[in-house]
Amino acid sequence: MHAFQHSDGYIKWLMQSIKNVVQGKREVCLLCGAAKSNQTTLKLCAKCVHDIPWIKHLQCMHCGRAAHCPDCKRNEIKYIHANRSAVSYTPVMKQWLALYKFRGQEMLLPLFVDMMIIGMETHYHPLLAQRKANIIVSFVPTSRERNIERGFNQAQQLAEGVALYYDLDCMQLVDRIQHTEKQSRQNREQRKIALRDAFHFNPASTHVVSQWRQRRVPMIVLLIDDVYTTGSTLNACAKCIVQALPDAVVYSLCWSRA
Repeated sequence: MHAFQHSDGYIKWLMQSIKNVVQGKREVCLLCGAAKSNQTTLKLCAKCVHDIPWIKHLQCMHCGRAAHCPDCKRNEIKYIHANRSAVSYTPVMKQWLALYKFRGQEMLLPLFVDMMIIGMETHYHPLLAQRKANIIVSFVPTSRERNIERGFNQAQQLAEGVALYYDLDCMQLVDRIQHTEKQSRQNREQRKIALRDAFHFNPASTHVVSQWRQRRVPMIVLLIDDVYTTGSTLNACAKCIVQALPDAVVYSLCWSRA
């Protein structure tokens, strides 16, 4: 069990939630505790819904960024066919993710999964409609050290939520064999160097994948992560998958695009 101290924001949310329940307002915002808006399926109040910077119009068709993208113009081998993200990584979204990822508020997981599903429906609906039976959901793995530190892998939790919603298979196709510095502390080149030999294809998934491939249909892997920054981590994972499964096409879905 991982002990942690509740933040002032969490205490405020809890007190507001109790107040709303006492007043007969049963559904409350997961983030601030105010009454849930009836204009959305997300368990959020109107103000928090307004804060969400949904990505609707893309500037880069490869990484799915809503603004100008200098990253994808570089001459680098791309093992990801395309990435799409639900929201832009604004300071508010960074705060939301920190509550779930670093401050122990795993009650926010259903919210993040719901947001991922909205992103999926917005950007990958044709993929789902035409090839649903061909998709395997996977995720970016964390190191043993990071799992001990955090207690969970947020990418795996998001992947399992998305797979459950769409009734798709979810499996860990890639192992992380090297613990690396936190990506937020590195620039693009440092990330590429650190990730060079950080992953390999998970041998435990070979038998399951072999059975799945007997369907004799094209294999699509939907790789899940929380934040797409430079794409280095996703590309490194996709490289392992494509090298092991040459006929696979790898797409990625992230909660947020930095």
